[in-house]
Amino acid sequence: MLKACERLRQVDAKSKELGLVRSETYYLRALLDAMVNMDMLVEVEVLKSLGDVNLERGRRDKNPVTFNRATVLYRTALCRCEDADVGHSLTNRSRYAEKLRLEKVPANAITYEPLSSNKKIPSFANVAEKFLKLDHRLTVGDTNTTLVEYTKLMLEGIVNRDNMLEVEATKSIGDVYLKRGTMTGDTMYLTKATALYNTALARCEWVQGTVALIHRLQYTAKIRQAMKITGNKGPKYRERHRGVLSNDSPATTDVKASIRSPQFMSPSAYIESQTTKQAAPDYRSYDEYLTAGDRALTEGDLDLAERSFASALKLIHEPNTPDRSKEAECLLGLGHVYVQRGKRTKEGRRFTQAAALYNAVMARTHVKEVKVMKYLKETEKLFLKYIANVDNKLTSSGGAIRHKERLESMRTRVKSQLEAIDQKHNPYQI
Repeated sequence: MLKACERLRQVDAKSKELGLVRSETYYLRALLDAMVNMDMLVEVEVLKSLGDVNLERGRRDKNPVTFNRATVLYRTALCRCEDADVGHSLTNRSRYAEKLRLEKVPANAITYEPLSSNKKIPSFANVAEKFLKLDHRLTVGDTNTTLVEYTKLMLEGIVNRDNMLEVEATKSIGDVYLKRGTMTGDTMYLTKATALYNTALARCEWVQGTVALIHRLQYTAKIRQAMKITGNKGPKYRERHRGVLSNDSPATTDVKASIRSPQFMSPSAYIESQTTKQAAPDYRSYDEYLTAGDRALTEGDLDLAERSFASALKLIHEPNTPDRSKEAECLLGLGHVYVQRGKRTKEGRRFTQAAALYNAVMARTHVKEVKVMKYLKETEKLFLKYIANVDNKLTSSGGAIRHKERLESMRTRVKSQLEAIDQKHNPYQI
């Protein structure tokens, strides 16, 4: 606690000198430093101080919305607080701010809801619009003011309970430090970027953002590893070896080339990439794979046949818009491969795998249903022949049908008995 007070002492002194107008900027910088250092105690204290700033503004302006901003900041700090005494103080501040807000609400505005106009469902489009100008500044190279603006957007996300905006702003600040670290070769900036990415990852509530943050963490680690390999030690190392290590030397060129990798994207570029359509499958290669698989199966090269059919399936597989008929062709070929493999190895699981693939074909298309049923019966016959040493003619499917009918009647009887028990002994039934 003393360490946190010492860090905020200078910020508090400046805020008293400059007043409420400029004090928020200094607290935003202190909040950024706390997040970079992953100091949760200082972060909680800064959020509490920002709440105090909004509370004083509300007193001066007599605006209920400003009191509500203070309440949200106090509650956010309370959620992240681990100290009981600080938590008690935040609870009292939150209640006091809420009391002041209710006192300033007009008598004819009883139905007032805090931030009701800001409670919108977050979307990529709305968040991307907020980042357009800041991304342009980052491209130009104006990073000092951009950091403060990104922190303001992060605070806006906290106040408006917009998790997507808060996470994207935190991630963007990490991008600024990542760019600085890559351009200067100073690993200190990479450490700051990693801390911010981890903070955003811990607070992210949507899958796409989590995936992007994991990719950024991996990319930052890759840049750090490249600096170790190339011997890029940072600005102090550059100063000592000014004549040896220039900006155009291989050590810096390798690392700077990494920043142009498509893995590093600004928030708006990443959001735009989420809406891009994937390229259409190359069906010419698909037909070639099928032909190669059939030829290899005829020649007895089962490994090549399996690889060919699997490559064809991988080529046309699209979860969002699946092509069932083409998937069925690949699965049918794989089923033939496993039947032949079962005949060679005399392993029962090979025939079981083949039967599963044939059933998957029937689930995707009904065009070849009769032919696939014949393959299933043949697989059953081969299983009995090679595994159980039973060499008999194909039996009709009447036995299986009768077995299914018995199971269905058994389920119906059990269901009716359970319903009778429920009606007789249900204590909540009227």
